[in-house]
Amino acid sequence: MKKVRDGLYIGDLADASAVVSGLYPENITHLLSLLSLKVMPPAAAAVDSNPSVSGHEFSSGSFVSNSSSENQFCFGSSGDFSGDEGCKSEAKLVRKSMPLSDMETENLLEHLEECLAFVEEGVKSGAILVHCLAGVSRSAAVVLAYIMKVERLSLDDALISLRKASDKVCPNAGFMNQLRLFQMMDYKIDKRNSLYKGFLLQMLGEDYMMGERIEWSRFAADPESATDFLPKVEISDSGLVDNIQERHVSFYRCKKCRRILASQENVLNHSPGVGQEAFKWRKRGQSSKDEMSATQCSSIFVEPMRWMKTVLAVRDCVVEGKLLCVKCDARLGSFNWAGLQCSCGAWVNPAFQLHKSRIDEA
Repeated sequence: MKKVRDGLYIGDLADASAVVSGLYPENITHLLSLLSLKVMPPAAAAVDSNPSVSGHEFSSGSFVSNSSSENQFCFGSSGDFSGDEGCKSEAKLVRKSMPLSDMETENLLEHLEECLAFVEEGVKSGAILVHCLAGVSRSAAVVLAYIMKVERLSLDDALISLRKASDKVCPNAGFMNQLRLFQMMDYKIDKRNSLYKGFLLQMLGEDYMMGERIEWSRFAADPESATDFLPKVEISDSGLVDNIQERHVSFYRCKKCRRILASQENVLNHSPGVGQEAFKWRKRGQSSKDEMSATQCSSIFVEPMRWMKTVLAVRDCVVEGKLLCVKCDARLGSFNWAGLQCSCGAWVNPAFQLHKSRIDEA
């Protein structure tokens, strides 16, 4: 177990088990476990004295939660388990398990806010050990995010600092890319950020191409019924409207029936391509327009939304298809989980494309 900051430690599964058993002199009050399953380090006496507590089962010296939500448990003289001589007895040990695989395709950002809140609680309450199986990748990624957020450090500087405490830490490439995105979002999870939405869409596309069934809840809300774009209004104690914050949002409507299809927040920007040079040689040199017009985009690319019934109908077996207006069935564009090429030459993957000639901006 390595000390990273006052009240913050990083370690592996053996360190966590030693903390639970009271073998470390440090006053660890919190334990964050980052493992593939909701498994916590064993507390043998506690396991033997009470094999099942509040719907949670203990097996082979490990804690496994049957609940879909994350849980915190206290062990000690005043906790649920009494007479567990092998466990810490002076103070409660608050334990949290977060299911996280050490894979580049794992979505770390999905769990990061909850992990950071628990780490912050542990540091303020006493001391916390953040551990995974080997103390190299998963635990290092969460500790890095905490250092970055609290000390406003870049990822590179935070990694240099962490390696002074533990020279073996090495988050996998996927975690490193997500931490760079975390830095670009100003050390918070900004769900409105186009970069974050692009990241989620990329994860969605990878899951689809791997044959995973995509839940409809992972698609963005239908902007026709969403109210997030409305001005924020604060009402004072006197009942008067105070401090109206206006937000000017662009909408894209079906040119035929005027149904709202997307807001500006649903649009995923991409870097312009190199124009004609990006296409096959047969398609080059067919236009006499200047270079600027050659790289203009004739479509917009959006995140998948719940009005896209054609995507829902074929989501389990088809890679590509048409996007039709849910109200009038007008052809709006196309989708392709493997990607499409924009008229500017850029490749967008996965792609949900709306042709500008079929929509109006308002």
